[in-house]
Formats: sequence, structure tokens, C-alpha cells
Amino acid sequence: MNWATVLLAAFPLLQDAYTLKLDVPVVSIDVTALDGKDNLVNNLTKDDFLIYENSIPQEIRFFSPVSTPYHVFLLFDSSGSTLNDRDFMRNAAAKLIEHLRPQDSIAVGSFADNFQLNLPWSTDHKKAAAALDAVARPNESNETRFYAALDRILRSEFKGVVGRRAVVVLTDGQDTSLVYESNVAKRVLQSSREQRIPVSIVVLPKEPATQLFFENTLAYFEAVRFNMQRIVDSSGGEILFSKDLSEVEFLYGQIGKRLGTAYSLGYVPSNSLKDGTFRKIEVKSPRNSLRLIQSRQGYYAKN
Repeated sequence: MNWATVLLAAFPLLQDAYTLKLDVPVVSIDVTALDGKDNLVNNLTKDDFLIYENSIPQEIRFFSPVSTPYHVFLLFDSSGSTLNDRDFMRNAAAKLIEHLRPQDSIAVGSFADNFQLNLPWSTDHKKAAAALDAVARPNESNETRFYAALDRILRSEFKGVVGRRAVVVLTDGQDTSLVYESNVAKRVLQSSREQRIPVSIVVLPKEPATQLFFENTLAYFEAVRFNMQRIVDSSGGEILFSKDLSEVEFLYGQIGKRLGTAYSLGYVPSNSLKDGTFRKIEVKSPRNSLRLIQSRQGYYAKN
């Protein structure tokens, strides 16, 4: 069975996603540096890094040291499908906040049938932790507008915010508006491409309740994953699938640790062809004693 055919039949908007043009003139990547004793090294410069794409050296055009503030928007799924997971969601976000530095600012938002801004940008991490209580409150909405919420954040919530930026989303990936609004996923994909704000998605470990909308539950589940993967690929983020709820906290802690200890590098690929191939990214250092941890291993040069 050709699953691409099944997905397109069960989920028509994927036809747009397959042909969407992704322009990636700048490739960004975060890198954490450790010494021989696994201690963080936070005083490196651009000259301490080398970037290779498919083994070909690239010129580092953009560099942000560890000390540069990060602006992190935490977005949570507060729809009825996550009602029993709220305490885990709050605890996971608290783990991420623990790893951020005093200079890092945080905003918190949630979505169900509508987007809600629970905390505007703030460097007061105690306020951020308090805002998580609002996220954990009961909300039994049957509507889930994930893509509309993410689109608003990318287009509006970062206005005037300069420097390193990131969105971290906790969701099961469902969006009921896909049933009656065919362009919603295409719109947020365009926003993720244009705004160049890395979106990382931690996926809650549950089977989507899709029987109400589609006969082929497996096809819908694959389509949900496909759309989330397209978002992170086009934005330069990552997608993390948790095996169980306890792993959600671990994954959030890892994201927070990376954001709080990473250098940000960017380059314009010497190979400008959009041929759909996977381009492997490798970051090295002329200082052989360093061990480098990359936020991602490559990207697809999509047409």
C-alpha cells in the first residue's frame, strides 16, 4: 500500500504541504561545547568553530555567544485531549525554566478553541512559573486550534523582540480546524519559513482520537506527524516524541539546558540547489579537546 496516496486521500491539505516551496537562505544551528571533563565551555568565539555541509566547509556568517539572551515562548495545548496531562505539562515547563539564565526572557501561551497569552515577555522566571498554574487549570474545550495559535505567535508575539528566539510547544498534535479549514497548516508553514524562529515540538504520548473525523485513524496519525515535522524542518527546530509522560519532563529539561548553554551559528549554504536532498551538518572545532553537541544533524533542501 502506498501510504503517501492514503494520506493525501484522507488528508487533502497535504497536497499543498508536499509542494510548498521552502526558501532556506540561512541555515542556523545551536551548539553546546564541553571540555574533556564534560564541563561547559562558555568563552568561545566564532573562530573556535568550523561548519561543514556534506563535508564541504561553510562560512560562518552569524554567531551569538552563550551570553546572548534567548527569548523563549512556551506554548501549551490546553484542549480537552490533554486534560489529564496538565500537571506533567506544568512540571516539564518548570524543568526548562530552571535551566534558563537570568537574562533569558520567557512568554507563556496556551490554546484550545482560542489562543490565550498567559504571560507576556518577562525575565522574571518566578512569574513564568506562576503562569504555568493557569495552563494547568481545567479546560474541557472540544476545539483544538494548534496551527492558528502557532501562526499568531510567529507573526505577532515576537514583534520588537531582537536576538535569539525560540518557540517550544507541548501538544499531541491534533487540530480540529483541519477538518473544515484546508489552508490552516499551509499558513503556519509559510509563517515558520518567513519568520525564521526555530520551533521545537514535544509530542505528548497518546493516540489521537481521530475516529470522529476520519475512517483511517492511522492515516490521520501519520498526517499529524507529517505536518509537525514540516513545521520544525522549515523553522530550523526539532521534534521530540516522548515515550511516556515521565519522559516529557526529561525532554523539556534537555531543551532548557541547550538553550541556556548554546552558541548560535548561521551560514548561507554554498550549494544553493533546492533538490530535496538531505544535507548533513557537522560542526567541529580546531580545539580538539572540545566535544560539541549540535541541536540538529541536518536539513532537507526542499524545492
